[in-house]
Amino acid sequence: MPRTIRTLTASEVETLVDWAAGEGWNPGLGDAAAFRT
Repeated sequence: MPRTIRTLTASEVETLVDWAAGEGWNPGLGDAAAFRT
C-alpha cells in the first residue's frame, strides 16, 4: 500500500498536541506550527 505524506489538518494538530501533553510533553505556543507547514 503506498504511503502519503501530507500536512496535518488543524483538527489533527489539536489531537496531536493533546496526545503529546498527555505524555508529559509541554508543547510551546509555536510548536504546533511545525506540523502545519
